Amino acid sequence: MPPTAAGAPVSQSDALKPEIAFDLDGVICRPPLGVNVAISRSLRTQPLPPEIFERKSDKIRGLHLLRYGLETVKYFGRRPLPDAREGLEAVSELRTPILVTARNAIGAPIIERWLEIHGLRPYIAEIVGNNTRLSPGQHKLRIARLRGIREHVDDDGSVAYYLARNGVERVYLREWFFNRGLPYPPNVIRVSVLPAIAEDLRARDAQLARQA
Repeated sequence: MPPTAAGAPVSQSDALKPEIAFDLDGVICRPPLGVNVAISRSLRTQPLPPEIFERKSDKIRGLHLLRYGLETVKYFGRRPLPDAREGLEAVSELRTPILVTARNAIGAPIIERWLEIHGLRPYIAEIVGNNTRLSPGQHKLRIARLRGIREHVDDDGSVAYYLARNGVERVYLREWFFNRGLPYPPNVIRVSVLPAIAEDLRARDAQLARQA
């Protein structure tokens, strides 16, 4: 089982829905000052290493407190993007959203509290932070493979390209200026608003049902 934070209660109907992974920053959470400059455009596709070291706990208390403090600062005063609640609510009717973030797993309680403050926690079944030395793309690919996740939502062009080229069936890329113009594979779907993801999922599910 991958490293996770305690999740919200999941109903039986939710448990039957496939999981869809959401990134947090730039997808649900507004970037600092509303300008998303922390987007990578690198198209390097490093494979997952054969051995992955997981940090089970921080042995140095001071380091733990420092990391926790940094994660707190990252979300201080930041608000959700305007369509975050509407988009998550619409997607949750079709899928089980989980939050897969490259942020250190130590910050999961801070993220959970932020979601609760802004009324978004009911739509997120689980929070999965990164307790490895993997890059953001590698971490998200690892979680997708471990959990059989076929759909992912991100804002980072590099991550979207990497996941789409490494087996994630559909990657939804929230549009920002700095992720434009890359040679994305056809399974990267650009969206300007999160509710558009639910529309695409519904249309795709209907098409697959007709073909079955």
